[in-house]
Amino acid sequence: MKTKQHAGAVLALLALTGAVLGEDLQTYRQVKDWTPYFGGEQGSVYLSGNFEDSSVRLAPGRQVDWLESDVQLSLPLKNATPYVDLAYFERDHIGDYAFTAGSFFKLGKDILQLEAGAGMKIDFIYQLQTTAEYDYHLCNNLYGKVRARSL
Repeated sequence: MKTKQHAGAVLALLALTGAVLGEDLQTYRQVKDWTPYFGGEQGSVYLSGNFEDSSVRLAPGRQVDWLESDVQLSLPLKNATPYVDLAYFERDHIGDYAFTAGSFFKLGKDILQLEAGAGMKIDFIYQLQTTAEYDYHLCNNLYGKVRARSL
C-alpha cells in the first residue's frame, strides 16, 4: 500500500515539475533577449525611495547608529532617463544631506550613467561627487560594467 502511495506521490511530483519546467521555458524565451533594465513607461514620472537603519561596528567597543534614506524622482524618455535624488545620512545622531542629478542613456544594448552631486550641511559625507558608469554588452546575455567615481 505504501509503495503505491510513494509511486503516486513521485508521479504527481514529476507532473508538477514538468508543468513548472514548461512554464520556466516560456519565461526563458521571454527573457532570452534581456538587457540591463532601462526606464519604465516613457513620459511618466516615477518616485522611488530607500530607507536603511542599522548599527555599524567601527572598532572593538565602538558601535554607532547609521541611517540613510533617499527619495528619487525620474522621468523615462526614449533613450534617456534623467533623475534627481535627495538623500539624508545620519551617523551617531549627526545628519548630512546630499543632492544628486544625473541620467541613464541607452546606447544600443549598452547603458551609460552620468551623475553629479553635492553634500549639504556636511559633517562626514562628500562635498562634491561625480560618477560615470558604463554597462556594455559582451555577448549573448553577458554584460560588463566599468565605473569611475570621484568624491
